Amino acid sequence: MRLNGDEKDLTSMENRGTLQIGQLVRVDDRSAVGHCRAPWYLRGQVGEIVEVLGVFRDPEKLAYHKPGVPRIPLFKVRFKQSQIWPGYVGSPRDVLEADLTANWLVSALFADRHEKNLSEKV
Repeated sequence: MRLNGDEKDLTSMENRGTLQIGQLVRVDDRSAVGHCRAPWYLRGQVGEIVEVLGVFRDPEKLAYHKPGVPRIPLFKVRFKQSQIWPGYVGSPRDVLEADLTANWLVSALFADRHEKNLSEKV
């Protein structure tokens, strides 16, 4: 979710809150130039955090020979296939799991409230 002007940037870590197992999160739909760790087909999608994998150096910074600090949490996030792919004909129980860093995730509840507030301003 990209914002412009004076709106708060949802991509900043202080606006993400504490992410935890069982929480619904939305993958940021910002565009990325160069190396990034969020597949395009998951951007804007809502999934559930199912595992905290640890805290690691930022792979997007490491890809450009930078130190990769500050370290960021890595989460396993589960998505329903039927929500990712329009017209999906597989089992409704089919899921896709992706390992995503916290800088690509925002609480789905926070993102939905923020979008609603922005639309009410228009």
